[in-house]
Amino acid sequence: MNNNKLSDKLLVNGIRLLALGFFPLIWFLFQAILFRELTEILPRSILVLLAILIGSSFIFLLYFGMNWLIGFAPKISQEGLFAGMFIGPALFMLSLFLFYPAIRTLYLSLQDRYGRDYVGFENYIWAFTDSEMKIIIRNQILWLIFVVSSVIILGLVVGWLADKLKRGESFFKSIIFMPMAISAVGSSAIFKFIYEYRPPPLTQIGLINGLRVSTGEDINGKECGNNIITETGEKIDYIRDGCLKPIGWLQQRDLSALPSFRNIDNSDSILSFLVNLPISTFLL
Repeated sequence: MNNNKLSDKLLVNGIRLLALGFFPLIWFLFQAILFRELTEILPRSILVLLAILIGSSFIFLLYFGMNWLIGFAPKISQEGLFAGMFIGPALFMLSLFLFYPAIRTLYLSLQDRYGRDYVGFENYIWAFTDSEMKIIIRNQILWLIFVVSSVIILGLVVGWLADKLKRGESFFKSIIFMPMAISAVGSSAIFKFIYEYRPPPLTQIGLINGLRVSTGEDINGKECGNNIITETGEKIDYIRDGCLKPIGWLQQRDLSALPSFRNIDNSDSILSFLVNLPISTFLL
């Protein structure tokens, strides 16, 4: 009986190692090497198409292979192995793209600027003694306290109000939860496009800058435009006196020159923090 239990235990551990260890690792390395080689020989458009088609097929093969291997385990142990099958890849990806970079960042923080020589806590000593870095740290702490807490409280209030609705509850809840259906990468790409900046005289492809430079007239009364070619062949641009120039919206800027902030006492740390926020913070 003991021999049977030992053999079953060894079998389960072996299957666990193969199904949740070696097989996903080989699967990941094969994809990484394949797409690294394809990147050198294929254009980006074809590479994206292949990533969608082959990537989804590889995910199916991953779970199919793990399920096939787990099928050799005793029935009593399969439930735990199936749980690991669904949790394992997620933990692996989190470890690869979240935990490893965090640990790597801590390691590099103890190195010099080139990442070659060990300097101990010199970087931290500089960060907490430099006047500009102390302002940055203070702003980050204030942002965490006020912005994050405000967003959480506002979200709870909106969720509570939506839950109290009798008519239109499903509609408003769909509106509230719709951003959750958009990935963080997709959201960042959208907002990057909205605030995109290109130095003049390049055409502004960002939504806000495109609208900004396409309105108004120059000092001679001629229409401003975003490098538009008319039917007569005339080019209407914004590189003229009087036309609005594009703005790097995501850059840190001093807002103290704006009328709303002229009477603010800069000695007040909280008000100074608001004045020196990136302008995109208010637009978002």
